[in-house]
Amino acid sequence: MTQGFDAGTLACNASCTGYDTSLCMDVCTPTNLLTNGGFENGPNGGGWTEASLNFGTPVCDTATCGTGGGTGPSEGSYWVWIGGTNAAFESASVTRSVVIPPGMATLTFQFDMPSCESPAFASDSFTVRMDGNVLFSRTNSDPGCGAVGYELVTLDVSAYANGASHTLRFEGQTDDFFAATNFFVDDVRLIGCQ
Repeated sequence: MTQGFDAGTLACNASCTGYDTSLCMDVCTPTNLLTNGGFENGPNGGGWTEASLNFGTPVCDTATCGTGGGTGPSEGSYWVWIGGTNAAFESASVTRSVVIPPGMATLTFQFDMPSCESPAFASDSFTVRMDGNVLFSRTNSDPGCGAVGYELVTLDVSAYANGASHTLRFEGQTDDFFAATNFFVDDVRLIGCQ
């Protein structure tokens, strides 16, 4: 028999009854629920709603955008670049809806802040949200700001693993004067049960 619990889907033998899971085993098959998480389809190329006040889209490749003081993409040819100007206020985002099956769920992505305006002159921010709730945030006053190199961010989003559709959003705002703050995102994965 198969029973669903908050912890995941369990396959049980005949002696497993009620909520006694001691004789059950987890049969969750971890699966990436996102397509185009590396943005390799290019600008407006698949699955994401993209917005940028100054550039039309935050999805970049090095031929079009340069590298912004960093390495460009973490993998492949494309990545999300939020910021990138010290001439105007910038607001940019990539958003998509995804159904997260019951069980466990983990969001991972590569994140870099290779260039930053001094906190004395601007308050720049980057935020990851699920259904409007903040999962992760950074600002240009972060101690790691200006250090070139991606870091893997891993977030437990099992609270959203309920079989419903949820809205995942990466967003940022910059208002720089002397140096551009750059927030980079690449290789987004949402691992859930299938």
